[in-house]
Amino acid sequence: MKIGANSSSRDRIPYVDNLRWFGIVLVYLGHFLDKLIPSGYSEYLWLHNFIYSFHMPLFFFLSGIFWKPENSSTKKIVGRAVILLVPAMFWSFAYLPFNLATMSQAEFFNTLARYPFGHFDFFHPSWFLVCLFMVEVILSMFSRILKGLVTFTSRIVLIVSAFLIGFIFDVYQPLFQEITSLEVSFWYLGEAFPAIGFYLAGSILKDDLKAERKSSISSMLVLLVIISIWMLSSKWMIGSWVETNIYIDMSVRQYGNYFGFIALAFLGIASSFLLFRLRQLKSKLLRFVGENSVVFYLLNGLNIFVLDNFVLALGWVPTNPIPVFLFSIGYAIASQIAFIPLAYLLIRYSPLLVGRYKFAKLSPSGM
Repeated sequence: MKIGANSSSRDRIPYVDNLRWFGIVLVYLGHFLDKLIPSGYSEYLWLHNFIYSFHMPLFFFLSGIFWKPENSSTKKIVGRAVILLVPAMFWSFAYLPFNLATMSQAEFFNTLARYPFGHFDFFHPSWFLVCLFMVEVILSMFSRILKGLVTFTSRIVLIVSAFLIGFIFDVYQPLFQEITSLEVSFWYLGEAFPAIGFYLAGSILKDDLKAERKSSISSMLVLLVIISIWMLSSKWMIGSWVETNIYIDMSVRQYGNYFGFIALAFLGIASSFLLFRLRQLKSKLLRFVGENSVVFYLLNGLNIFVLDNFVLALGWVPTNPIPVFLFSIGYAIASQIAFIPLAYLLIRYSPLLVGRYKFAKLSPSGM
């Protein structure tokens, strides 16, 4: 996702903006399936789990492409806190009235009590902004210790270390919760370490990923092979993961197969990059969504709290498998297009609330 001041057109990578749009479609689709599956469409649990197996790692990977190790000063971290945490906090309270309609008093105060621990759960998707901030804080610390993380070797070592630390959190999370008496991960630390692995992988490959590639038979064959492996692996792994419809996010422990999740996520990332690199979209509307993906990520709350319920209550969802699939994707894309005027107004008149605040000499390079 792109957060912060707009980059000039020469700094943008069109197919990466297309990938951001694709990721936002998956976010909207995944959240709609969260509502659809309990409404009698349990056969789509596989699609829900398939989407959740790679779409958030894809966003962390995309963020890493634009990371610069030199952006690790305290001043810049404070700037990132404003750019990431202010929208997360604001939108969680903006959607509070919708929560009050369904929450008991006890649930309200329990949710509010989690805010000091970084869980702004009146709008649960805000977790991504909080987790991304923690990723950048941790990398800032390591960047200072390792003098900028400029070498390929230092980044590889840190990727492996981050995934291993994430595995420790994964295995011992119940023990940590018992010791600390916390029911949630403190500021998403457990999720941040595997996210660092995907983030740094994007930073390592950024030079190659920024280069434009033309379609070729060999590229198409590579894409076909990777997608085939991805699909076969998905069918084998996902069946043993989540048996109920729940929010998974980057809480890899809930997959039941930590390293399987990492492998499947990288296959999904590779397939997505190859596909959009070879076949770029030209729609200006969809590209606008990709360029401002965090705004549309935050506006997805309108679907979660209002539009999804409205669509289901009116019985607009078809009953046959293929029409349901096409309707769900069409609904996700149509929602984004409908939100474009509102997104434009927020960017123009309230940039601080959507992570687009411009700091003098402090604009982040991208996400």
